[in-house]
Amino acid sequence: MKKLEDAKKLSEKMVNIGKLAKKDTIAVITNMDIPLGNNVGNSLEVIEAVDTLNGKGPKDLLEVSTELATLMVMLSKNISEEEAKSQVIEVINNGEAFNKFKELVKAQGGNVSWIEDTNNFPKAKFEVEVKSVKSGFIKSMNTENIGKVACNLGAGRETKEDIIDYSAGIKILKKTSEYVENGETIAILYTNREEKIQEAIDDYLNSLEFSNEEQQKPILIYEIIK
Repeated sequence: MKKLEDAKKLSEKMVNIGKLAKKDTIAVITNMDIPLGNNVGNSLEVIEAVDTLNGKGPKDLLEVSTELATLMVMLSKNISEEEAKSQVIEVINNGEAFNKFKELVKAQGGNVSWIEDTNNFPKAKFEVEVKSVKSGFIKSMNTENIGKVACNLGAGRETKEDIIDYSAGIKILKKTSEYVENGETIAILYTNREEKIQEAIDDYLNSLEFSNEEQQKPILIYEIIK
């Protein structure tokens, strides 16, 4: 949803539908104005998920994932939120969460060795740094446009006939509220489409808005509707 009030209305309707079906339902309204985690693209995001399940992922992705898992455990086991969160953190720390993910991959016919060693994932031919053309604090990031940049690099489909390049994507090094120096590397593009590189660099830079004033760190979770 483009507006917070619209997201809240939708969440309330979904929770009410759950109640009518006699199911305990909770909606979590999260911030979509900043990329969650540091990666955009298929293989990059799977690798990041593996890191997060091992407790080594980006702080923001770990925070939102932990909150969502906590609420799911709380509902399914009918226990307190505090106890559920403790259980979620415990299975991340002791490796059970990662092992469960490997079970899921195996059950679906996936190659678990790639999950155990993510170096097995194919690498894109071109790895290109995006350097900032100005100094300042990142005021905002147009996540919809950044998604389109990743798509243009091969990470998504522009038509249903397109073939996805699983190695393509973007690693984001600087995010909203962070300070950037002119010439500093703020992202890395991964692609096999050499002819798309300059366009992707320009589009990525145009997706960012800068300010000379220090910016507040964005809120990740706006509201939880029960």
